[in-house]
Amino acid sequence: MSKKYTCYLNGKFYGYGPPEYMNELFRDYVVACELYGKQEVSFDIVEGFNPRATQGEDDK
Repeated sequence: MSKKYTCYLNGKFYGYGPPEYMNELFRDYVVACELYGKQEVSFDIVEGFNPRATQGEDDK
């Protein structure tokens, strides 16, 4: 059974699934949609299902 990962885009939940799906999410956003016109985005990938709060929430 393949490991599954959680993907965050700019600190917000973007998807969950096996490595093939993470690749699909990344390629769709970056290659097919050309970052939706943005200059910079951040992808964070963590092993397993990790429904964390958006980045910066721990700083409160």
